Amino acid sequence: NQTPAQAKEAFRSLENFTGFPEPLFAASQTRLRRWRRAHHDLVLREDLRDLTRIRDIGLIESLVDLLPERVGSPLSLNSLREDLNVALATVAGWISALERLYFLFELRPYAGRLARTLRREGKMYLYEHSSIVNEAARFENMVALHLLKLCNVWNDFGFGDFDLYYVRDKEKREVDFLVTQEKRPYILVEAKISEQNVAPSLVYFKERFRPKHAFQIVRDMPATGLAKHKDGIILVAAPRFFSVLP
Repeated sequence: NQTPAQAKEAFRSLENFTGFPEPLFAASQTRLRRWRRAHHDLVLREDLRDLTRIRDIGLIESLVDLLPERVGSPLSLNSLREDLNVALATVAGWISALERLYFLFELRPYAGRLARTLRREGKMYLYEHSSIVNEAARFENMVALHLLKLCNVWNDFGFGDFDLYYVRDKEKREVDFLVTQEKRPYILVEAKISEQNVAPSLVYFKERFRPKHAFQIVRDMPATGLAKHKDGIILVAAPRFFSVLP
């Protein structure tokens, strides 16, 4: 097990240099920028060209430049279509291609049995988060990525059928993430930069979904931080939470 100091250092390294080995172990912003350019060139100018019929790489690069500012929000393909001045089907095809190349992934809203939950737009996250300028969005992206990995590990080990969603209703109450087991709510997770009061939406959906676990992960909290809310929601420091994930 990591000590609190080790856990905090490891978390900051992931936050600053991503989880990809080359920039992570180099721990250099200069190396990170060089690696990011090379990574984008590899995906967009080689993999995308070789695996699809897409030839308009310039517009794809423009799309990629627009994505970091949309992380964590419901993704409007129509808005992207307007920005890029292309057909809606074209944007949808590009997003699908980038998802197949593990450049981004999309989380769908969980419907369940709540009639007022949204069932339309997904939220988009990047596998490589260093281009996300907004700190809250970058932290949310990190949590999304590691929860996705957790679901994949559990599925690969045969522990069950786990999936990752987000939750939002028509009154715009939202919780960042919901892990389901056999399609039933299992873990609710809200990601916050510094807020240590439990988010009202997390309390609301915990009461209705009754998952086994509910966490509010706080980035700027002592690494040893762990507190249980009266509603059974656990507030936990990000380094502590990340240190126990596979």
